[in-house]
This record gives sequence, structure tokens and C-alpha cells, in this order.
Amino acid sequence: MTRGLGRRMVWQDMRVNLAAHPFAWPAARALRNLGAVVRVPGVGVVVNSALVAHDVLSQDRTFVKQGPGSIAEAFTEAFGPSALANMDGQSHRELRQRLGPLASVAQADAWLNSARAPFERAVAALASGATVDLARTARELSGRLTLTMMGAIPDRVSPAEEEGIDRAARDVHALGERIASSLQLRNLSKSVSPLVQADLSRLLAYAHDAFARDDLPPTSLVARLKALGCDAEETRGILSIFFVAGALTLGVALPRIASLLIESAQLARVRDDHAAVVRAVDEGLRYTCPVPATMRIAAHDAEVGPVRVQKGERLLILTANLSRDAELFPNPDRFDISRQHDPRARYLWYGAGPHFCLGFTLAQRTLQYAVGALANVPGTLQVVRRRSARGVLLPAWLELHVAQRAP
Repeated sequence: MTRGLGRRMVWQDMRVNLAAHPFAWPAARALRNLGAVVRVPGVGVVVNSALVAHDVLSQDRTFVKQGPGSIAEAFTEAFGPSALANMDGQSHRELRQRLGPLASVAQADAWLNSARAPFERAVAALASGATVDLARTARELSGRLTLTMMGAIPDRVSPAEEEGIDRAARDVHALGERIASSLQLRNLSKSVSPLVQADLSRLLAYAHDAFARDDLPPTSLVARLKALGCDAEETRGILSIFFVAGALTLGVALPRIASLLIESAQLARVRDDHAAVVRAVDEGLRYTCPVPATMRIAAHDAEVGPVRVQKGERLLILTANLSRDAELFPNPDRFDISRQHDPRARYLWYGAGPHFCLGFTLAQRTLQYAVGALANVPGTLQVVRRRSARGVLLPAWLELHVAQRAP
């Protein structure tokens, strides 16, 4: 990758992050230069180091998700006590064990195969010379995955039904995006407008309707949860994570990774090479880090790197900084799909320890499918127009129009 392309990657990364977080993102980048662990008044203990973050995330009894000032408070109020994002301890471990079969490659591929129609249409359009908005397509794919997991899409879909399903998919994605952006680090009841409460009701209605049905496809997430003995409350809580944290993240990450691969001229390097596709997705997730931060609360006094934390103190783990940790990722601001990731930080943007992302396999399989499909479009792709999303929790391209480069 040339120096000019490298500067373009840095600028586009800045552009999309600043649009989402015009004050918080520059502050986070500044904290990156102050040390591995930094105490910030009014914020808590900020973790920038990948190794320290891995240690914190792996100790779920010492550094918990619940407590005053945690995001779990908002998740509990929004989705109930069974949402995986706000669970700790034995109840969380037992539920994760019951859900283990849902993380299989076979299950992920079954969901993906039922949901990828909008992306296949987009790839066909690109091959024919049309311009495609990959951000819109990714939102449709994300929403379809959610609808598929709920069993809301029939096994056979007629061409006349496709448009309606795409609209429903975009609606589900938009609901999740607005709710996630409203949660952030605040208490839901004190900060969320009646409009967001209405969004929450619409989103949970999808889950309620799905659980009440007797004719669910057996591969749907709701059917699998019912077979595992989960009640309606547990099902709603588990679905909420796929709504807000799982499929939503895919819709954000895919266009950003595609943009990087296209504009760095590295997309062609993965054509017909699955191993290269896997590396490209891993480096794309490292570079974009779709979820820029996560949080823990100290259950008792403890050491975090060189800093002593007190019981109840908040730890803000800046995922966007630890993915650029120069100790484990030399020249971290360079996007390079040939990079060999240090095993100590591999997949750290998915978490670590008992809270490692349950949707990891689905996310990886979906992103690998999409990158591989784009790489095999004839000719050379280019980004012809883009627009950043503003006021969102997860930095994203609102529009990313892509077409074949003219000969």
C-alpha cells in the first residue's frame, strides 16, 4: 500500500469516527498517548493496553458488568434481567452453556444462507455495471439475519415478497441502531425520549410475536431457544443482544471493511483465496473496531496494570485504542491484510473470557462471505460517493456507493 493510500485510510477512519463522536473520539485518541491505564476524573479508570484489557475482561468475578454507572443498568431496564449483556456470575455461565450449540458453524451458515438474498442481488448488480449502496445493503443483510433468527422469513420467498422483507429488515436495523445510540452510558428512564420508548416497544414486539408462534422454522433462534427450555423473558433478553449488539454491528462493520479493502487496493488480493479473506476480515475488524468501548465495574479493590482501583469504580476499556496498541500491532494505523495478529490480542474486539461474543461465529462467517463475494466481482471496484452517519453509537457509513471502475 502506497503512502498516499495510507494517508487516505487514516483520513477516512477519522472522518467516520468524528461524525459519530466529535468530542469523545479525539479525547479517546489523546488518552491513548497517556499510558496503558489512566484514571480520568468523572469517567473512571481508562484501559488502553490490549494485554491489560485481556486480563480485565477475563476476570469476570473481579470486574463485573453490573453496578451503579454501568451500561448493564440501561440494558436491564430496556430488555429485562435475562439480557446477556447485563449478566454476571453463575447465572450467566449456566445460560451460556445452554446456548453453546447456537455458536456452531453449521447454525451460523444456516442463518446466513437464509438471509443473504439482498447481498447476492447487490453483487449481481455490481457485476452488471450498476452502482450499489453497500451501506444500505449491509443494513438489509443485518436486518434479515435478525428476522431469520426470529423465524419471521418463510423458507420460500416469492419475488413479490422480497421488497416487503427488505423494508422490514431495514426497519429492524434502524430500531436497533436508534435504541443502541440512546443507551450509551446513560440510564434509560432518565434520558430516553418517548420516541425511543416507542422504538423499544416495536422492537420487543417482534420478539413477543415470534415466541408466541407455533409454526417457527426449526432452525430459527427462537425455536432453538424454546427447545432449550428458555421462557419468554429469557428469549426476549437473548434476542435483544442479537438485535442491538450482534446483527447491528455487522451492518456497521461490513461497509467500513469493504471501503478499506477497495480504497487500499487490497480487495483483489483476496480473490479466490479463503485464507486471505479470513485475514482481511480480521484486519478490517481490528482497524475499524465497530464497538469502540466497553465497560466493567470493580467488584472489590484490585490492581489494573499500575493503577489501584477501588470497589465500585468504573473501568472504561477503549477497544478502539487497544486494537491500535503498538506493542502488539506494530505500525497500528496501517491497514494491512497480510498482518499477522499477535495471539495474545486475537479477536479481542469480540471480548475475552466468559463474556466473549456469542455471535462470533455468525459475524465471522457473514463478513467472510461478503468480502469473498465482493472480491469476485469482475473488474475493479471504487467508492463513488459516501456519507457518514451522525449521532450514532457505532461509527458507520450512512451511504457507501460503490461501482466498477471505468476501463
